[in-house]
Amino acid sequence: MVINSTPSENALRQGLICWGYSASICVTPHLWGLFLVGRMNANIHLAVKSEDAAHVAMKLKISFGLSFSEHESSYKGIYWKYSGVEDSIVEVSFNSDPMFRNGDPPDEKYFQPKFKDFQVLLWATVNPALAGQLLSLVQSSYPGTVIIENDVVQFGIESAPIKE
Repeated sequence: MVINSTPSENALRQGLICWGYSASICVTPHLWGLFLVGRMNANIHLAVKSEDAAHVAMKLKISFGLSFSEHESSYKGIYWKYSGVEDSIVEVSFNSDPMFRNGDPPDEKYFQPKFKDFQVLLWATVNPALAGQLLSLVQSSYPGTVIIENDVVQFGIESAPIKE
């Protein structure tokens, strides 16, 4: 089932609980109970169709109020990280390995060599509702974004693009 801008009749018949902007996120009553006691986090990993990781982090900051801090390491290069309540982490980085040197195997040039055409990566471990909203926003803001990992679906959540 895909939820559009409002809960579908099918969602209502199934007794799903929907919330978010225009009821764009829906879950079963059982999962809603688990959300209320804060017992789950979901993971998403995306190859973002953007050339600017800082822009992606700023978009998430503006849209969700996430306070990103800029970091730099010899392993990751420059990246942006949000650490929040309930072990929530969102990280935006470039796909290129700053430790790559001429003579290294070509696949080592990228953190995700299968997605070498994507310059930005996003990892998030957050509550499933926020994960679904992050996924929707990034996919609608950066068309062509590819999901590398997504366990949000395992929680019975489906998302729709968020209207701005």
